[in-house]
Amino acid sequence: MRDLSIIIATLSLFFSLQHVAICAQIYTPPDNIALDCGSSTSGNSAVPGGRKWTGDKDSKVALIEESSSKSVFATALSQSSSILRVPYLTARISISQFTYVFPVTAGQKFIRLHFYPAQYQGFDRSKNFFSVKVGSYSLLNNFSASLTAQYLGEA
Repeated sequence: MRDLSIIIATLSLFFSLQHVAICAQIYTPPDNIALDCGSSTSGNSAVPGGRKWTGDKDSKVALIEESSSKSVFATALSQSSSILRVPYLTARISISQFTYVFPVTAGQKFIRLHFYPAQYQGFDRSKNFFSVKVGSYSLLNNFSASLTAQYLGEA
């Protein structure tokens, strides 16, 4: 009798969870921007997983450069074949501050940043630091992808 109760409870739980999984709506963000910084590709580049990346050269994202020194597009000098080319092969590099302005709707957002500790011509990767701000919030301050990867043993 006890075994029958356990079986019934297990089956009830299974069917309840299956119903929840079937009824749950998949969240689709209203603003889905995947920016391949430093890429001059005007079209979309698809990668495994289906995400479509757009190069920042001719994208709907505004770039504001705050000094006379302009940013440049750069391609990594070398990259492991196990690393995806998009979005990790290219970068926009500058010795002065610049800002991206994204057209988004009001409301909460998920922000996912992708970095790869690459070496670029004329730039010492151990001295590359940057900050990321959204409005008045600092998401990263003086961040170094290279030093972080080195600390984690991945460089």
